[in-house]
Amino acid sequence: MKHTIHHPFRDVLKKAGILVTALVARSPIYCFLSAFLSMILLHFFFPISNSAAQTYIYTYLFIFLLMLGIPLLTASLSKKKKQPQKVSAPDFAAIFSDTNKRIGNAGNIEELLIITAEQIANIFQKPVYAYPTENNELSQTAVFPAEVLPDTFSKFHKEAAIWAIKNQQKTGSGTDMFASLPHLYLPVCKDSHTYGLLIIAADSAPFTEQEKKILFSIMEVCTLSLKNLCNSREKEDASLLIQKQQYRIHLLQAISHDLRTPLTSISGNANNLLTKGNSFDENTKLQIYTDIYDDSIWLISLVENILSITRMEEEHINLHASTELLDEIITESLSHLSRKSKEHEIFVENSDAFILVKIDAKLIIQVLVNLMENAIKYTPAGSRITISTKKEGEKAIVEVKDNGPGIPDEAKPHIFDMFYSSATSSENSRKSLGLGLCLCKSIIHAHNGVLSVQDNKPHGTIFTFTLPAEEVTLHE
Repeated sequence: MKHTIHHPFRDVLKKAGILVTALVARSPIYCFLSAFLSMILLHFFFPISNSAAQTYIYTYLFIFLLMLGIPLLTASLSKKKKQPQKVSAPDFAAIFSDTNKRIGNAGNIEELLIITAEQIANIFQKPVYAYPTENNELSQTAVFPAEVLPDTFSKFHKEAAIWAIKNQQKTGSGTDMFASLPHLYLPVCKDSHTYGLLIIAADSAPFTEQEKKILFSIMEVCTLSLKNLCNSREKEDASLLIQKQQYRIHLLQAISHDLRTPLTSISGNANNLLTKGNSFDENTKLQIYTDIYDDSIWLISLVENILSITRMEEEHINLHASTELLDEIITESLSHLSRKSKEHEIFVENSDAFILVKIDAKLIIQVLVNLMENAIKYTPAGSRITISTKKEGEKAIVEVKDNGPGIPDEAKPHIFDMFYSSATSSENSRKSLGLGLCLCKSIIHAHNGVLSVQDNKPHGTIFTFTLPAEEVTLHE
């Protein structure tokens, strides 16, 4: 007859068995065998008397179920915790919608690469690097993020990147090419041109099948947005080309029409001097000489404006900026005015004797000459023309004002347009292609300034433009 043994570690061992079973078991079969074996061992090492067996039978049954149930529950929870988290279908829909919206709002290709890389990094919690490409060559600087992946440009990694760019196929981890590399290389391409490369550091945890579907869906959205950007750029280029062609046609039409009259006048006057010069008195000869001179000066000015505005329209303008004294620029421009300037009163008013500006002197002189010649052309003889300057903060302000008839309100919105002229007389209209003010606006804009027009009360016009001012440094 066996005696009941009351061991102080019985409860401890029982709980320890349950805990060990929960940690080790990976299958319900193992949990059942563990619980069954634990009951046998418990009865063997801690026996009870036959008289007490009836009393403890229900207790042992409860212990058996407990030792079976707790490992099963713990193993199930542990298995779920150890499984990689997957994006659920509702999460995928929300992520795809947000990604589609953000990528669709990209304004250029670099921004598209940044947004796509940022979305992939946020969704999969993996380092992502975006590099633009040009002529099938990878840029040495990432646009996302700022730092460079340490081993991106090692020889083997660069070969994989270049292969992905040239063949327009994904390569690296999980692909057939360069599969041993820890990174995934995804080219962003359209037709036969690759615009960028995304590098995903996938070595920490491989992509699940569902994650691959999400990733490739994001890349499809990126490719679609890239096509839209390229199509939009092609339309803009085509529109710009049409505008340039129309500009050339209008310019040629204006030149061929408006240059014929002064050229005819010059050739006719020259022919009169050659054939009938001896029969003309001195006053008649002087008038003919004056007409030839005025027409030639106007032609020279016109050709300079045409050449300047053509360079600007073709975006070939190069500013040769230097620090100049504004008063000297104005004085120089006065020396280039036509003979008719002597028929007007021209004054210069300086609020500050020393205003330094950072400008291309030749171009600003051309602006001042054009503005003053306009004032001379469209105001009657004896009118007052004033050039005033002042400095406000980091800007120098120049005003050219006259007390002539002024510009009609309906003409003000158009006076800076090419080929527009607000001439009020047939003579002025004949000698105006409407290029001067358009050229002036382009030059001032190239200097980061603003050119505007307003009325000079009680009558007349004020043209105002700004230039970048420089500080005066005095050396003792």
